[in-house]
Amino acid sequence: MRNQDTHLITLGQTVRWLCEQRGMSLSRLAETSGIDMDALEAGTVDPTYCQLMALGDSLGVPLSTLVEQANSYRAVLSPAFQASGS
Repeated sequence: MRNQDTHLITLGQTVRWLCEQRGMSLSRLAETSGIDMDALEAGTVDPTYCQLMALGDSLGVPLSTLVEQANSYRAVLSPAFQASGS
């Protein structure tokens, strides 16, 4: 797995967590942000800056918070990614 893929996967997992915290469905978030959430979680889509801004707006968080949360989540998961050969 490429490093970029793991970043996108952790971003997708962070977005899922934020959705759950806000009681928002992923399908609703996909509609409001224009991002295919399944593809984001799989690490197969690389969203543009504008899409990330829309994602943050839809979740009610600044883009910086979205990135910080994803980085924190990645730090927790990093040993698991390394163990799986990523």
